[in-house]
Amino acid sequence: RRRGWRAAVGDSEFALRTLSAFAGVLTVAATFQLGRALAGKNAGYLAALFTALARAGVWTSQDLRPYVFGALFATLSLGAAIAWLRRPTWKTAALYLLVTAAGWWNGFFFVAVSFAQNLAFLSYWFFASPSPSANPELVEGRVRRGGSTERSGGRGVRLLGWLTLQLLTALL
Repeated sequence: RRRGWRAAVGDSEFALRTLSAFAGVLTVAATFQLGRALAGKNAGYLAALFTALARAGVWTSQDLRPYVFGALFATLSLGAAIAWLRRPTWKTAALYLLVTAAGWWNGFFFVAVSFAQNLAFLSYWFFASPSPSANPELVEGRVRRGGSTERSGGRGVRLLGWLTLQLLTALL
């Protein structure tokens, strides 16, 4: 990972640390997008501010080791998981697989990130029952995907899809 970066920017300590600094800036931007998607623009700004000022984030962004990539991949993985939950298409599934696999390849601690995501998904699946008035498509047994309407089992299909994503991630 660092060899290509070293060939592009040189051997100085400053040049080698810029990759981590760039990943730290991307983490702040990804946190803004995640906060905006979950709770609105102001929440996104606040989340980005807290991420930018967090001591651990600043420290890892200055480090030569690629620890900050773990935070970047964790943020992107959570964003991709939420995107898949909101709209389960092959594109959101591929994005989730790509980012989560990169996180797993980056470091062993990503096991904790995947565990937390699975725990959150299962609690959402078990405890959040869809109300018919909130989504009339589920009452009819139809889910919109990419402009077409397909018959589906609703929650059971989503659980099967999530478990399939987790299996594919583990195989990567």
